[in-house]
Amino acid sequence: MTMTELAKLAECSQTAVSLVLKNPDCPKVSKAKRERILRIARESHFQANHAAVALRSKKSKVIGIQMPMVFQPMEAFSVSFIQKSLHALGYNAIFAFHNTDEEIPFSFRQLLAYKPDGLIAMDFDPLLGQESIPVVFRRRRPGYDAVMLDYEYYADAVVEIAVRGGHDLIYDLLADPERTALLAAKAAGRGITVEFANLDLSMQSPVQSYPVVKKRLSAKNRPSLCLTSDYLAHSVYAAAFDLGISIPDELSVIGMDNMPTATCMRPPLSSFDLRLEHTLDTIVGMLLERIADPGKAVEHRPVSMTFIDRASVRKAKSKQRS
Repeated sequence: MTMTELAKLAECSQTAVSLVLKNPDCPKVSKAKRERILRIARESHFQANHAAVALRSKKSKVIGIQMPMVFQPMEAFSVSFIQKSLHALGYNAIFAFHNTDEEIPFSFRQLLAYKPDGLIAMDFDPLLGQESIPVVFRRRRPGYDAVMLDYEYYADAVVEIAVRGGHDLIYDLLADPERTALLAAKAAGRGITVEFANLDLSMQSPVQSYPVVKKRLSAKNRPSLCLTSDYLAHSVYAAAFDLGISIPDELSVIGMDNMPTATCMRPPLSSFDLRLEHTLDTIVGMLLERIADPGKAVEHRPVSMTFIDRASVRKAKSKQRS
């Protein structure tokens, strides 16, 4: 089906069809007409001719996404969501993954070879400084647009949970430099130590992380609060069970992602809901804004999260802090 045929079925102009396909919420087209265009496009499996669009606009209609290799379920969801969102807006998504830090420059070279209109990136490479290309990062980068999780809220919430539960040693399986530094500083101010596991990319699964977690929990000075992703929480629960450690009486566990499986764990896993769809929508929207207006001021947008308290966190102090 061509755009002309779609416009005829929707009983509107090709201009209206083009506007709605580029922006489903386009205010220049009435809500009823937008819904009719999108419904017919879905039912007819309409796909824009990206090559023709790119030729007319002198744009590649390609967005590059640079990120570590996908190991965890929510990362796979992110890949799928971004791809579908960009497709609905008339863009093709090209992904470049890396297993080690040494592979990061190569991942950027791969993406830039496609002459993308913009990039969504987790990491940085000096090569970007030589390219005049719009980039949105998923963590704070000076001089570049970024969409970051609200780690102020996260760190404050974790520290308060630690204080209420009488925890003085936190074991952190997550890895993010900004979050790590903020949490460590806030915890130190309350007399709490944060110990980081520093799991590399090859250990981002419950099976691979289990030996490391079990070894740490079996130590004499074992932590009493563990921070993890919902996915890696399975290795924490398994190690605690094998060592006879009770959750949450002897070990509190806090996840991140609020996956549906969190409610199925025993005890149900307390977790931070990252509002992932909203976060990804914000990233895509910010990049398209930058593509449309390359000269606009740099923005760093924090995205809120919510702590979902279930049953894996000790609620009251079991002893007084000395």
